[in-house]
Amino acid sequence: MVADTLKKSGVIKSFLKSLIVLQSHLRLYGPGNPNVDQTSARLLSQLAHLFATQRAITLVVVKDGFVFEDAFLDRPNKNLEAFANRLFQQGIAALTWEAGVNAEEMVTFLQLVGRKPSETWKEGGMENSLSLRQVHRIRIQEMAEKDFLLTEGTTQDREEQPPDDLWGSFALALSLGFPLGVAEGADAGSGSPADLARVANGCLGGGDEGERSGFLREAAEALLALRHEKKRLLRQQALRSVAQFANELSPELRQLFLRNAFNVGLDAELVENLILGLSDQALLEALQMVTQSEAYAPPMVMQLLGKLAEQRGPGVLGSVHGPSPRENSDTFSQLLRPDDVAQYVPEPYQEALLRIIETRSLPPQALENLDDLKQSLAPARVKAHLGRVLLEILQQGPDPAHLTGVCGQLVMMLHFYLGDDDFQKTGELCRFVLEGDEHYGELRRYIFSSNFTHAVLDRVGYLEREKLEEVLVLISDLRAPFISPLLDRLSTETNRGARVFYLRCLKEIGEDCLPEALRRLGDNRWFVTRNMIYLLREIGNPTVLPQLRACLGHSHPKTHQEALKACLFFGDPAALGHLQQALAGKDKAEVMAAIHLATQTSDPAVTSRLLQLVKSSSLFDFRLEIRKTAVRALAVHTPIKALPVFAALLASRTVVHRQPLEALKLEIISTLGHYPAGESTPILLPLVTATSEPVSRLAAATMKKLTGELR
Repeated sequence: MVADTLKKSGVIKSFLKSLIVLQSHLRLYGPGNPNVDQTSARLLSQLAHLFATQRAITLVVVKDGFVFEDAFLDRPNKNLEAFANRLFQQGIAALTWEAGVNAEEMVTFLQLVGRKPSETWKEGGMENSLSLRQVHRIRIQEMAEKDFLLTEGTTQDREEQPPDDLWGSFALALSLGFPLGVAEGADAGSGSPADLARVANGCLGGGDEGERSGFLREAAEALLALRHEKKRLLRQQALRSVAQFANELSPELRQLFLRNAFNVGLDAELVENLILGLSDQALLEALQMVTQSEAYAPPMVMQLLGKLAEQRGPGVLGSVHGPSPRENSDTFSQLLRPDDVAQYVPEPYQEALLRIIETRSLPPQALENLDDLKQSLAPARVKAHLGRVLLEILQQGPDPAHLTGVCGQLVMMLHFYLGDDDFQKTGELCRFVLEGDEHYGELRRYIFSSNFTHAVLDRVGYLEREKLEEVLVLISDLRAPFISPLLDRLSTETNRGARVFYLRCLKEIGEDCLPEALRRLGDNRWFVTRNMIYLLREIGNPTVLPQLRACLGHSHPKTHQEALKACLFFGDPAALGHLQQALAGKDKAEVMAAIHLATQTSDPAVTSRLLQLVKSSSLFDFRLEIRKTAVRALAVHTPIKALPVFAALLASRTVVHRQPLEALKLEIISTLGHYPAGESTPILLPLVTATSEPVSRLAAATMKKLTGELR
């Protein structure tokens, strides 16, 4: 039996340690993290061993440890001691896990344990908090007054006393807020409101103001637990004890406690019962506090205080200790003077204010206006407005003595605009500065600096299309600062989309790029040279032709092809010879690329070379793709001398390459629609009745397109 208990104790110690680890993981990573899931699975596995022999596991919680089957678990362990103390602060006396508990319930329980005790008391204690979150397989027994106050007497005597769990919970919340050992040392064992007030006066009277305020705020928030008690009599008994506790506090502590209690959100019934229990002195002090101090008090509280003070009437004054009856009478009369608000506030405003007091909410339109005002005060909106003001100051011609400070602020505004991806305002400010005089030297230097250009270009890979268009406008307006940065990035950028955008920007800048682009034509990297050739062709200035012609001999095929394309674009005769050589080449890819380039010229020699490609084939290679591409290239300029070649191919027959030949015929027929109708229709007419249905159908459609009728 002893050995079995020791074995269980070992498993439970491991379980508690895993529970502490899970709480740490929840604090670091949050729910749903793999570490949290792994620790939860280990916890459930450990519980499964325990549930194999019993349906529930119960631990008793003491202030510095756990008790299992009348024995402490690993008493010197600091982690277990700290975890037990955390449970103790939450008012947990015993903790039970039932079979079937799942990971979600474990996580929810630990999240509740990890929050402030005052938040638990607001929900009516830990037991009620678990119930609200549908956690039913982790049961707790909460501490009662007799558990923490150690009331003397026999068990039978204590059981005969009527329970006051609500006051006990409130007293427990207070005792947990006292410094360690204060409650025991101050003879608070009776648990009476007067004794607890005396302890509070002793340990908080000379303490730090922030500490006093925080303690009494949490004490007032603990009153929220009373909302969950359904029996009205028990609520009233507890509130009488709380009121007695407030009566015995020092005036300073009582004022702090009542101010927090009035603003904690108690129901009208609870506030009324609390005020009913206040002494005459406490009531008068409360009335003075809410009417004369700057602290806010809900209208409902003010009405109740005034009403109860009037009910007690002048009799209140005779029982008040402190000032003379005459002074108290004057104060009381001043506090309860007739309401003269109608003398100063127009009636419509009075009605509006009364509606706000009755409904405890602002009208919808007022809430919308407040929301608009809040948004207008957001840091981004304020900075944007500041930028507009500074720009207007510049436009009006500021005093030169203040120009340095204004320019410094505008540099900061440019940083803000760029961080907010507002390239329109950035461009507006930059254009104004560049069009201005030399007074804006600091701003000019910043706009031409690498800090500015890099801040703009670094965003290119993350922007939507609309924002990219704004960047393009900005760069095309400023031009010079961006030429070198764009060319530098173009040579190193791996993202094709970004490279295309950089080329667009350089094309928009135009001829200002020519010197830098020509200088980079000699770069050792073939792709850099190819990009420069492409850019020079897109800019379209023919003065760069000599430099482009020199690139026709480039060793890399892609660069050579780009140079050939650029030279053909500018009508360079030397490029025609290179093109004819490429069309006569042996490499299929190079020949296909040359055919595409041949569409840029109508030179007769190039046309003859294309016709030669259309006719060329061999027994083993029909060269269908090359021949079809050449047919499409000829259709760009529609040379008449191509028609006899097409007619011969359309009339030819073959046994070896029957299907490729039909495909070539279909390509020729489709391109005949681009040629003059008078020359092409005689070729098409015999094909309308061809035995091949695809050939016949396409020939008829092409003729219809050319002539408008089927012959």
